[in-house]
Amino acid sequence: MGFDFNKMLAWKLRAGSHKFPGPHGGTCINEAAIVAAGLEYRPVSDISDLPDCFSPVIAEFALRLNDTMPANLRQKYLMPFVLRLAGSADTRKIEHERAVLIMTRVMREIISLAAPTPHLAAQFRKGDSLERAVDTLRVVIDDKNNPLITHYKFSALLAALVPLCPACKPTPREMASAVGVFVSPIVATAVLLNRKTAVYAIAGRILDSALAIGNQGSGVVETASERMESARTQAAAKKSARVGQTAPQKIGNQLVDA
Repeated sequence: MGFDFNKMLAWKLRAGSHKFPGPHGGTCINEAAIVAAGLEYRPVSDISDLPDCFSPVIAEFALRLNDTMPANLRQKYLMPFVLRLAGSADTRKIEHERAVLIMTRVMREIISLAAPTPHLAAQFRKGDSLERAVDTLRVVIDDKNNPLITHYKFSALLAALVPLCPACKPTPREMASAVGVFVSPIVATAVLLNRKTAVYAIAGRILDSALAIGNQGSGVVETASERMESARTQAAAKKSARVGQTAPQKIGNQLVDA
């Protein structure tokens, strides 16, 4: 991915939204990207909370991965994107390409891993376009003997895919919502196969490929590191001040609350 992120590893990514960065970072990937870009900080509980320069499709996928990955994998597979989110917003056409790429590759490269037979795996790998992905889901939904039915909500995936047909003219927000649905099978596959590292590594590569389409952030690692370090330092100073205000003070031989 081209950047040396060693200076940024002290920033710890966490699930959920956060009112402000903590002494060790303690934000989601999108919040960390806001700090790295030098934008005014805001907690992100939904992509509507993000600045307009963030791609809604990319941000949604990153947000959902952030909230479902184990902590060590979140740090490994999402931190490399901290400089690439701000400035990634693009045209409706580009956002649509990104959404379709994410969803079709989740089917081809992740769900197919759990298929118990080569034939069923091949069905998922056929979905190399929006139309073929829709056809594939319809086939596997109709197969009542498909053992994966108990682990995956294929009807929900199909319901997310169908509105993305060009004739429906989906908005970027609708595309993002559809992409969010496709994080569930990533989680299910990781748990079902007990291969979290391998599955989330694939998800990281899918995110990287989606970002390679159209605009992407071009932040400078040194500048971003300084901003993130400054945010951590300020948070540590505020925490120290709060502790000092509430710490008991000694008067004579007695301790009293401050």
